[in-house]
Amino acid sequence: MKRISARWVVAGLGTTLLLTTGAGAAAPAPLEVGARAYGLGGAYTAVADDISALRWNPAGLSATRFEVGVAATGPGLETWQRLQALRDQLDDPAAWPDEPVVVDLKTVAGLSIGPLGAGGVAQGRLEITRTESGSNVQVRGEGAYAVDATLGLAAPVFTLPMGSARLTLGLTGRKAQQQQMTLERTYTNPSPTYTEVSERWDGQGYGADLGLLLGLSPYVQVGAKVENAFSRFEWQGKRVQEDKYVADDQPVPNTRNEQPLDPASGPPSPERNWRAGIAVRPPVLGLLLAADIEQDGTLHYGLEKGFLFNAVRVRVGQARPRSGQPVTTAGLGLALGPVHVDAAAGSTDGFRTYQLGVEAGLKF
Repeated sequence: MKRISARWVVAGLGTTLLLTTGAGAAAPAPLEVGARAYGLGGAYTAVADDISALRWNPAGLSATRFEVGVAATGPGLETWQRLQALRDQLDDPAAWPDEPVVVDLKTVAGLSIGPLGAGGVAQGRLEITRTESGSNVQVRGEGAYAVDATLGLAAPVFTLPMGSARLTLGLTGRKAQQQQMTLERTYTNPSPTYTEVSERWDGQGYGADLGLLLGLSPYVQVGAKVENAFSRFEWQGKRVQEDKYVADDQPVPNTRNEQPLDPASGPPSPERNWRAGIAVRPPVLGLLLAADIEQDGTLHYGLEKGFLFNAVRVRVGQARPRSGQPVTTAGLGLALGPVHVDAAAGSTDGFRTYQLGVEAGLKF
């Protein structure tokens, strides 16, 4: 009997999960959008003063007269090397790594003019796992993607003389689309047949975030954001089971069963949550100290130090969830007139593996 090529497992997973930009039992986790924010360990609610304020705190949109920027975070070199090794082992499932292969990608791009901002945020996650029991081999792909089109507005409420106190409020509204999918393939060697089961959920809706920045002095500022203060989201899903066989190294459908899924059993809709932070800029020292707390108790803190009249900025930070490993981050920023470029990296294991973030833009 012909041995089933693992090429079909990966090819099918890659095509279905990536080209449909979805695959997941869980929506992408809330993202550290922007390389500067990432370098500060996510302590950015009271700092947000760039285009990523669309995500972090819409009250920060009033910090610049004009800005256009783009940022992205994704896997480090080690993850790409594992993907390359997986590709080289497509015909030998037994050699596949036992650990899951996980890819997270996040991007944001936008434009702000005074207190108005517009942009988009895209997030995606793909995880591939393999299990083996006797002659049965199962490969499972899961992940998700989300795309938000966002409009934001910041409005100063008051400013006291000498900058002793100031209050700015912000609002963002977004149109959201998400897709989540799970794909499983189970096959038995040397049988040329295998079973493929997929569940796909498509969701769309809208949401609104509220933000606040309160300057207590020229050196101290606090911020807060309520995400999904108002929201509505709906899901539609379907489940497909197919039995296929392999002929001439090509998968051929045999039987197919498709049925809709009950929306009540679908993924949870985005929930309302809050986070708050503080930013301190001691005079003369060129330092920024920042800290955030999320509704679930996750703590974020970071430090930024400027050199050469703030043309060069070095950052370190950490995010400490109530459960799980803390994430340590480091970053570097360069500012040449209106041009700013930032980079950051984060890791849970001493930077043996890591995620990278880059950001670039024009700011006036």
